[in-house]
Amino acid sequence: MTRELRWDGLRVSIPDGMEPAVLDRGFIRLSRPDHGLGTGGGQAGSLELRFGPEKSPFNPDRDGRRLLKACGLPEATFVRVGPSRPDAPVFWAAPEKAPRLFAVRMSGGMAALLFQAPPPPHVLQAALASLDLTPPDAWRSWRCFDLSFETPPGAILGRASFKPGSFRLEFRLAGGGLTFDRFVPADVILGAAGVEAWLARFLGREYGAGMIVTPQGPGQASFASHVPAWRRVLPWFPAGPERIRGRARHDAETNRILMVTAQGSSLPAADFERVCSTYAATDIQG
Repeated sequence: MTRELRWDGLRVSIPDGMEPAVLDRGFIRLSRPDHGLGTGGGQAGSLELRFGPEKSPFNPDRDGRRLLKACGLPEATFVRVGPSRPDAPVFWAAPEKAPRLFAVRMSGGMAALLFQAPPPPHVLQAALASLDLTPPDAWRSWRCFDLSFETPPGAILGRASFKPGSFRLEFRLAGGGLTFDRFVPADVILGAAGVEAWLARFLGREYGAGMIVTPQGPGQASFASHVPAWRRVLPWFPAGPERIRGRARHDAETNRILMVTAQGSSLPAADFERVCSTYAATDIQG
């Protein structure tokens, strides 16, 4: 089965035995926990990826020197490799013998792959063939750990926190923000109470008074900040950054609580519906 990671616009296949160790804006580190930092009998022990939109055409002499130095290979030089197909990514490899650093130019931008040790050919080929980068001005698909969701154009990753039992990913949007929360185990967190009662307590701790919780069916509830009286009189007046709305649901099959929170007035209702409908508990295998 293909194990695919989608993070901050980048799509990449995860080599067998590896798993995400660090996920940050424009950066991924995959590691092989059963081998620590060793090579594990010829298998790469870790893989780092740095990526982003291409600001200008990659120049291996100009840009490559900085990249090689940053990766601890100041004496190496890049050698262009391939592509074997017209539609394949263009990539450069370094050092020339036993390369482990690869600069890849895709239609959506650039990525640098740094293996701890020279990777087996099948590992390298699978990683390079899977690379794809979606620009930040388009809808982006995310698949990380046990979650999948989509973010609207212009959403910029601000902070990602992966703690035992609690994941939170925060995004910045013009005039507001978007947050994805995941809590486990749901049966312990909820106890005898339903999502509505738990959500009211959670929001009270997070935001204080003034949040309205509305049941949306079995295991689901929506919430929104209280609408003041003056807004009912002047509904056309901009809501401002304090506006909060969101949804939470209990995914009984995976024993998770999934919650989406939007803050501000910049996210249209249709986009908010799409964000909520795509948020799901899943697996990076597919």
